[in-house]
Amino acid sequence: MIPKRYGEEITLDDLFRLRENGVAEGKTIEYKRELPGANDGGNVKILRSITSFANTGDGDLLYGVETVDGAPTNFPGISIESQDLLRQRIDNLCRDGVQERLPHPYTGFIPLDNGNAVLLIRVRKSLMAPHRVTSGGHSQFYGRNGSGSYPLDVPELRTAFSLGETLAQRIRSFRAERILAVANAETPIPLNPGCKLIVHLIPAPLFSNQSQVDIKEVISSRRLPIPIGMANYNDFNVNLEGV
Repeated sequence: MIPKRYGEEITLDDLFRLRENGVAEGKTIEYKRELPGANDGGNVKILRSITSFANTGDGDLLYGVETVDGAPTNFPGISIESQDLLRQRIDNLCRDGVQERLPHPYTGFIPLDNGNAVLLIRVRKSLMAPHRVTSGGHSQFYGRNGSGSYPLDVPELRTAFSLGETLAQRIRSFRAERILAVANAETPIPLNPGCKLIVHLIPAPLFSNQSQVDIKEVISSRRLPIPIGMANYNDFNVNLEGV
């Protein structure tokens, strides 16, 4: 996966770094030379890659990339007549060609000097996984490993459905526990008496056991949350629980 946060602009330099570092296809990134045509066979190929990320973990799907042994060597891109229509096609596929329907993935275009563009589809791990590809009568669940996408077998499907149910229950339990703690005044700092408005920011990746954070990146970026009741912070420590 390209090491940039969601919403940060991805440029041609980022693609060049993939080539320089020999980042081969694997669990979090996949390269394709051509975008399949708008037919059932082509739609299934696109959805196979998208759902494999959604069922397994965050990942980037790049179209318009030439590879050797799975690693990028050149970026000829693909010809795109209308970015809006292509985004609409991807969104419609995720809505109508998948069960349960997928949230719209991020679709970006990296322009090239030859007039083409590299199409980037960034997929997030879905909280509604597993998702089945149903386009054109297809009926299969896909996951990802170090070799790319593959059909999930029965034991893996049992695990995937079980994890989905467990995730929802753990989030509900977390919310109920926090509401009870606030009601009983069991909070890190004292709260004024009276009515309270509680906003829950649910750390969903943490509950799904998919959370991975580069501690060095967090420290170097200095994008650390300010502790409750403090205006700033001047120091930090690293221990087994993080920063």
